[in-house]
Amino acid sequence: MRTLVSFRTDDATDLASWFAGRLRARGYVVTEKIAQDERGWTLAFRAGNDKFTFVLSQRAGNEWLGCVERKRGLFGQRRMLPAGPLAIHHALIDPRVQRPAWHHAEGDKGAPHPSVP
Repeated sequence: MRTLVSFRTDDATDLASWFAGRLRARGYVVTEKIAQDERGWTLAFRAGNDKFTFVLSQRAGNEWLGCVERKRGLFGQRRMLPAGPLAIHHALIDPRVQRPAWHHAEGDKGAPHPSVP
């Protein structure tokens, strides 16, 4: 499953908050706190009963990379479910975002794909 998305935006002002607002507008529950660390900005959201994080990292100029991760369960990493990447995919449908392309997380198992993850 593709869980990495690259895209361009000319308006990166408070991009993580913008994504949080887009997710909320589509009915997803998003935590109020957006964290920043060495990877970039992280926001947590819930799709149904499943918890995910979305990490945004700036690459060069207007290029960005987003990574959807499923929150760990009590017994470690859980397998990815389509609901997380699909939530982000729907948030990306906006004139502010150009050239979204989905990629596999473990190496490059195929060419970038512009449609649904």
